[in-house]
Parts: sequence; C-alpha cells; structure tokens
Amino acid sequence: MKNSEAWDQYKSYTKDITEVSRKLGFAGAAICWVLKTPEGAFSLCVLWGLAFFVAFFIADVLQSFVGALLLRHWLRGEELKQWQATNSIEGEYLKPGWLDYPSFALFLLKVIFLLIGFTFLAVEILSR
Repeated sequence: MKNSEAWDQYKSYTKDITEVSRKLGFAGAAICWVLKTPEGAFSLCVLWGLAFFVAFFIADVLQSFVGALLLRHWLRGEELKQWQATNSIEGEYLKPGWLDYPSFALFLLKVIFLLIGFTFLAVEILSR
C-alpha cells in the first residue's frame, strides 16, 4: 500500500466517524428532550449527557477551525519564505506532522464526549 493510499483510507475512516458521530450527537440531544420529567425538567444524568453532547459539537467545530487556522498560519509563512527566495509562491512544501496534533486531539476528544454523553443517558435509562 502506498503512503497516499494509506492516508486516503485514514481520511475515509475519520470522515465516516465524523458523519456518523454528528448524527449520533443530534440523536443523543433528542433523547435528552424525550427523557424530561413530566414537569419538563431534566434529571442530573440527562443534564450531564446534554452538556457532553454540546461539548461534542463544540469540539467538532473546533477541530476544523483550529486545523484551518494552524494550516493557514503555517502555509502563509511558507509562502512568504518561497516568495522571498523565488518571487513566486508555487513550490513544494513539506508540512510538519505537529501541525495536525491539535486537530487530532480535538477529533479524539469529540468522540470521547459523545461516548460520555451516551453513558449518562444509559445510566438514566437503566435507573428508571
């Protein structure tokens, strides 16, 4: 397997996880509304679950936002170096691995938030 093929497969996996987890996040939030008490309040477990679903969506947006900001900042610096050397921004750029660490951390964090949210809902459902 070529390096590019392996990264394409990785991108496919992470894209699938993101798409499915977003649907699950919306479903989890909807379940929270279904689990309201007859008075219209939320139990503590449901509130915690809802909080983790909100945290999931925040991490989901931040994953792309932070990745885009870091990549733009690094790429703009590389373009300036290339311009000073060649009067052109065209060329090959060797992207450092550390540039993806914050986005990858947010990717992991959002999946963890989703799992914790559903754990709180499971506790609530099982305690009823």
